[in-house]
Amino acid sequence: MDKKIPDWFRDMKLRNKLIVNYICFGLIPLLIVGTFAIYRVKNFMFSQEAARNQDYINQAISGMDGQIRIYNNLSDYIAFSSQVARVCEGNYESKYQKYIDYTQGVHSLISSMKYFHEEIERITIYVDDDIVEYEDSIIPINKIQKKSWYHIVKKDNKLHWFLSRKNKKVFVARKIPLLNDNKKTNILYIEIDYSYLFQWFEEMTDTQYGVYILDNDGEVLYNIQNFTDKNKNNKLLLEEVVSEKNKPKNYIITEQKTKENNWSVYLYRSSEGIYKKISSILQGCILGILVSVVLSIICTRVITNKTIKGIEELRNHMKEVENGKLELQIYSDSQDEVGDLIRGFERMLYKIKVLVEEVYEGKIKQKEYEMRALQAQINPHFLYNSLSLINWMALEEDNEEISKITLAMSSFYRTALNKGKNIILLKDEIENMRSYLEIQLMMHNYEFDVEIEVEDDILEYYVINLILQPMVENAIDHGIDHKIDGRGKLLVQAKSEENMIVIFVQDNGVGMEKETIQTILTKQSKGYGLYNVNERIKLYYGEQYHLVIESEIGVGTRIITKIPKTKKEKYFS
Repeated sequence: MDKKIPDWFRDMKLRNKLIVNYICFGLIPLLIVGTFAIYRVKNFMFSQEAARNQDYINQAISGMDGQIRIYNNLSDYIAFSSQVARVCEGNYESKYQKYIDYTQGVHSLISSMKYFHEEIERITIYVDDDIVEYEDSIIPINKIQKKSWYHIVKKDNKLHWFLSRKNKKVFVARKIPLLNDNKKTNILYIEIDYSYLFQWFEEMTDTQYGVYILDNDGEVLYNIQNFTDKNKNNKLLLEEVVSEKNKPKNYIITEQKTKENNWSVYLYRSSEGIYKKISSILQGCILGILVSVVLSIICTRVITNKTIKGIEELRNHMKEVENGKLELQIYSDSQDEVGDLIRGFERMLYKIKVLVEEVYEGKIKQKEYEMRALQAQINPHFLYNSLSLINWMALEEDNEEISKITLAMSSFYRTALNKGKNIILLKDEIENMRSYLEIQLMMHNYEFDVEIEVEDDILEYYVINLILQPMVENAIDHGIDHKIDGRGKLLVQAKSEENMIVIFVQDNGVGMEKETIQTILTKQSKGYGLYNVNERIKLYYGEQYHLVIESEIGVGTRIITKIPKTKKEKYFS
């Protein structure tokens, strides 16, 4: 990479490099991003206008559909009323009763409907009977039998809507169902004010727009072109609005179906206003970019000087550290990256000093532990030969107890000394602990019980030696030996837990106070057994591995330790 960088740039002062970088990676990208932003704003505004168009058309259709549902409900109410049924059936015993139904029944019902709905221009019941016409409420059906819409309505019991844009006329008609005589054809006719039905499309938005409403056959039911004289050229023909392939450019066209009659509603608006808004935004962006360029050049100069000053100070401190001077007082109250870098260098310097001290002290501790191990390994052959002689003499005298304890001691010291090595297989460490426990049981005349639970799949892992025996010794000496009532019990468990071996040593002895627990793993404790085990574990495996002691007075004590699994001896080298 360095070879690809020109020499003049590599040797340039940092201040000038920052300015060049600003031009290449700040100013030019700013212009690119600004252009892209304007393009995205344009698309966003178009999508917003399209969403507004959809909202406008949804609100207008919802209003018209709601009005249509009202007329449909009125039609159901009138068609199924008892007065209308009696008039359509025509079974009257007297003309007076018929007159009462005409005037006080049907005509009164129709008048009340028209009173509450002023937009209803006419409600007529066409009766299939030889009757006298009563105003425009009840008329013989022969008056409409030649109408084209009559033959459509008589085929079924559905509601049928009919509109004529030319005559500005809209009505809904249906056949009146009768229970007693299905052969008669009686028609309910409701005519509504054309403008009232489409009032929702009169003032949909404050901008200029056009609306086309088509029925299922593609006939125009309603059309409005809400454009001023200055913008009359923005009007579109129906063919341009409904075209799928050749839709006019610079227009937002939205189509929606009505729920009640499945009519197609088209709303279109010109996008000239959007382009005017974009032009004003473009001018503002260009002005903003120019101002930003000037201000950024000034700020770059000021910030560069301040930044380089901090970097130069940091470099001077680093030179002092390179010369071996670790006792430096470095501080920066700046909250920027350079300040963080200076404070980070200060923390790093402190950690270096701590690590130097820890490594030095750790090596001293390791030498001390190795010296103790060497002392324990002095002349092991003499010890083995002596124990072997004692065992032979015990067998000669037929004393099995002495032979048994001699063999246990021999096994214990063999695994403890481990040929001078500090690591051992877990199964051998367990064997060492068993030998020690066998000696302790004989010394205590088997006055306490021992239970050992070790999972077989962890026996072949390596551990540091002599970690179990001190824990067991502590449990016997400070727990079980002080127990007054009941039989003592010692439980040793070793099991696998993910990538670690977990070891528990638990007794039912007298327990310990919290103060004792806090000091037992320190140099202030009376014995060094657990302290040495804890320090060796931390030394070999790391500070995160150590002994954990849980104890309760009168209940007992449990010691827990976790060590990583390993099958390689070099881990401990």
